[in-house]
Order: sequence, then C-alpha cells, then structure tokens
Amino acid sequence: MRGSSMQGRHRGVTKLVHECQSEDVSKQERQPRGPSKPARKCKNNVKVRVATLNVGTLTGRSSELAAALEHRRIDLCALQETRWSGSKSRDIGRGFKVLYFGSPKTTNGVGIAVSERFRDSISEVKRSSDRLMKIMIITKNE
Repeated sequence: MRGSSMQGRHRGVTKLVHECQSEDVSKQERQPRGPSKPARKCKNNVKVRVATLNVGTLTGRSSELAAALEHRRIDLCALQETRWSGSKSRDIGRGFKVLYFGSPKTTNGVGIAVSERFRDSISEVKRSSDRLMKIMIITKNE
C-alpha cells in the first residue's frame, strides 16, 4: 500500500493511516523527537477490516462466504485451502470478488476476498504458488 502504513489492531479493525505530505519538507527543521514531544498525528485515517479464514473448501460455498463477510463487514479476507484450481478471479456475490490461485489437483489453494469498496483499487496481483499470494491496493484519501 503505497503512501500508507498499517497501525495497530483492535477487534479485527486495522487502521490504515495515509502519510501526511507537506508542501516543502526541506524547509522544515528536523528535530529528534524526545519523550516530551509526541508524534504528529495525521488526520487522514481510513478503517479497513481485515480477516483470515481457513475455509476447508470453497466448492459450492462461495455465497455462504459472501454472506459471512458482509455480515461481519470485512473489507479484505485472506483465504486458505480454497481447493479451486486455476489462477483467476471470481465474483461470489454481494459485491465481493475472490482472486485465487490453486493447483490442478484441487489441493491447497489460496485466495483473497475483496469487498466492493476496494475491488477497483487493486493495482497488482502476484500469485507465487498455491500457498502464497499478494495483492497491492492503491488507496486514496477518503
């Protein structure tokens, strides 16, 4: 996630904090922060709900997964043991899209479920193996 950093975790809510950008960094004096000077907080906070789920198998259960993600208001969910073969993406309903990668033997398999809020912000998908996958999401100040 370019231009942002992950911060803390509280009850499944991960806060995505966009870096504050000043007009001219060279004009500012850089002084070391001491215990008496707290860090400057950025006002551009975006809450993202992230989850992970070992589904066992997704064959015939994708609508059930979409309902559970919508009920818990999950934005991004890492899925293990999907047991879907191929390297594709699939709409599972309720605004969710699953990007997945699995072996032809329909064993193992990983996927990432993305909510409607972030599905158009995906800039890169890297499928390394049927056990490892990465997506990059470009966020904007909301």
